[in-house]
Amino acid sequence: MKFVFSVVLVLISAATTAADSDGRNNLRGQIRDKKVENGAASNIPRSLRQNNGDHSLKDIKEIVLPPVNIDALEAEDAQIKAANPNGGVPRRVAKQMNENIKPSTTGTNETLTDREMWRVKLTSPDAKFMSVQLAMARLGPGEEIYVYSATTPSDSAGPYTEEHNNELKILGLPAIMGDSIVVEYTHLSGSPGQPFVINKVSHGYKNFFGEDDQDEDLLFGRRKLASCLVDVKCPIGVGWEDQARSVAKTYDGQYVCTGQLIGNTAHTDTPYFLTAYHCVSKENKAAGMVFYWFYECSSCGGSSCTGTQVSTSGSSIATTNQGSDMTLLQQVNPPPSDVYYSGWYRGTDPASA
Repeated sequence: MKFVFSVVLVLISAATTAADSDGRNNLRGQIRDKKVENGAASNIPRSLRQNNGDHSLKDIKEIVLPPVNIDALEAEDAQIKAANPNGGVPRRVAKQMNENIKPSTTGTNETLTDREMWRVKLTSPDAKFMSVQLAMARLGPGEEIYVYSATTPSDSAGPYTEEHNNELKILGLPAIMGDSIVVEYTHLSGSPGQPFVINKVSHGYKNFFGEDDQDEDLLFGRRKLASCLVDVKCPIGVGWEDQARSVAKTYDGQYVCTGQLIGNTAHTDTPYFLTAYHCVSKENKAAGMVFYWFYECSSCGGSSCTGTQVSTSGSSIATTNQGSDMTLLQQVNPPPSDVYYSGWYRGTDPASA
């Protein structure tokens, strides 16, 4: 099956849609208006909501990570870019380091109104952003994980709950701006809690949203691919506004890439996500992947491309093929509300909106 599609990275693009739907060759794109609530009602960490938010960050156990050699990383990036002038290489934005941080052996334990809380502060000096990945993560009822900035706690992501469990017990958390973050885990009082390990910590050395790399997009060789890139904020993007809401930026703790949500002939809400083999081809990377939705620039050709930064986490590989540079993922959690499931067409005629 051949998928005809066009995707962008910093500049949101779109998948093709078919004019008809016959269940075999064509599938019309569809809007999903179903409201999906991922996890609990509030993304404010428990420590800031309970006990009047009086749990000071200064008393949390801090782990300072070793310095990162940025010059060496940038030299490696330059070599990779030179060796791949036609693109097809995801952009590395972070150095991912192996760790073995366990709630049972380090961190700070506290008591909330009806919960037990564990927190640890992770600092990677001079990082532009940080993120973590958890292993052996099998959350139970009532258990929650948050990650947030140690300097601006309102910059947070979560809660991550049992809904985010996957077979590999891997959980990737979104990037948090700055060089110091807090990982917070709570469980109901009287329950034993679940063991997990922070097995990877990422030090961001490039701007996560690309503003400091305006001469290149998130794939090397953007100019080489200009004919198939569409900035939906420019006149050429007129007619692709729906499909733009199917595109997400992906982050695996090291690399950023892109892909799009696609429909299926059964017309279900199964969240299949089409991306490239060179973006992800291994199950452990898919399981820890974070998806950023509604990511687009504020104006045509603009450099402010943060979008609304709605994220979801986790996926598994449905199929992958190196020869066609294709990977089809199935996401663990539903995508956010108002996404678009792009249609597909396996014919050979050029795509149109």
